[in-house]
Amino acid sequence: MRNKKTITLAMVLVIASAALFASGASETDKLWFHADEAADASSVFLPGTRIIEMTTFDASGAALETSGATVYQTPVNYGRYLENRIVGDGSIVDLLGRFFDGGVITPFEDNLYDIDYSVAGTEILDGRVCTVYEVELAMDKALLTYDPNYQASGDIIGWDSSNEDFDDTLLATVWIDQDTKAIVKLVNEWKIDDGISSGKLAITQTVDYTVSTVDGTVVSLPSSIATDGRLTQRQDGSGYYTITDFSIKETQSDFFHDAKFARGESVD
Repeated sequence: MRNKKTITLAMVLVIASAALFASGASETDKLWFHADEAADASSVFLPGTRIIEMTTFDASGAALETSGATVYQTPVNYGRYLENRIVGDGSIVDLLGRFFDGGVITPFEDNLYDIDYSVAGTEILDGRVCTVYEVELAMDKALLTYDPNYQASGDIIGWDSSNEDFDDTLLATVWIDQDTKAIVKLVNEWKIDDGISSGKLAITQTVDYTVSTVDGTVVSLPSSIATDGRLTQRQDGSGYYTITDFSIKETQSDFFHDAKFARGESVD
């Protein structure tokens, strides 16, 4: 398994790079390592504007309703906190908040509980030659939402504690450009169980990225995010279930740099 536990970035770079290149690691492992560096550099760029549209569907797949929301995000307290101003249907943001706070969680996220990857092959996307990785991951549930006063919940999702192995509920496929060493596409396939009344959630989230260079550093930022999913909730004390089949499309823009942003850590 290839773990990414809580270690200082400096220690990661010193230990990982020495071990990786001195041991004659494969080209695919080296590419993963460099993609991790690019993902870390990208993670501190946050969207100032999120434009979101959601469509819900009936049991046959016919559209029921389409609504939208725009979220304007502003850093405060030197970036330690983030203010959101929501225009439109706030219930969309509430639904998204169950698994997505505007910052895409990638397999390169610091402070994941555990991770394992394998190479699925090579694919060309928009003229870029990409290595495709299939990933299993596990994380503390609290990692889903940024909090500068982070405290782990102890609820590890994606992990079977009885067998000490992944439970196949948090899967990802990631396309890494062999040239820039940056993410160009990510598909998250997650199942999150909050209990039958709070809801069971199954999603497929597809993220396309734009790769650019900022002050000599390669970063990849989401150009479009599409999420298809189902939320299943049981009404307490009854035989009724509320089903929400949805498709959410989001575009992000007006990115700003927030050096304070660190998911899964206590931020000074």
